[in-house]
Amino acid sequence: MVDANLKAPPSLSSIASAFCLPVEELSNEFRLETGMTFAQYTTERRMKRAMIMLESGAIPLKQVAFEVGYSHSSNFCTAFKRHFGSTPKDVRG
Repeated sequence: MVDANLKAPPSLSSIASAFCLPVEELSNEFRLETGMTFAQYTTERRMKRAMIMLESGAIPLKQVAFEVGYSHSSNFCTAFKRHFGSTPKDVRG
């Protein structure tokens, strides 16, 4: 569900509701299975997709940011650098 909707990923509560589970239970199970929180997982998936798109070199930076759910490329660049330790422009180098 998250990977298919990286522009606007579903909330943990909406997923819990879809499966008729309490949010806390889903959150705990998610952390046990993945080793990370739902928010960390969402960020991880967004950043991996962004890296693939940037490495292809064919998509403008603003479009990459938009495709992975960021309204502003500056916010995306900050999140990308925090995650990978380098800027999107460094990846394209």
